[in-house]
Amino acid sequence: MNSGSNNSNTVPISGDMAYAENILELNIGKVASFYMSYSDSLEWRDKVFTGTIVGAGRDYVVVRDDSNGYNYLLWAVYLNYVEFREDINLR
Repeated sequence: MNSGSNNSNTVPISGDMAYAENILELNIGKVASFYMSYSDSLEWRDKVFTGTIVGAGRDYVVVRDDSNGYNYLLWAVYLNYVEFREDINLR
């Protein structure tokens, strides 16, 4: 593996910025889709929440669904990945 590779599609993240909570905090106010999996639920096995990031912490993110005004508290333990439709802040 060549760790010295300079791929223009990747942005190096180091130190505290490597944590998802920090990246989410830097992008409060941006719209994102959160892909969640609830393995113990028959009703909500896989669910996508899309909305504006309102807040983020060590193990959660708060997302506001602008279509209905609901706020969702999503636990990071169920998070698979996040998709942004615009550039994100990493620092």
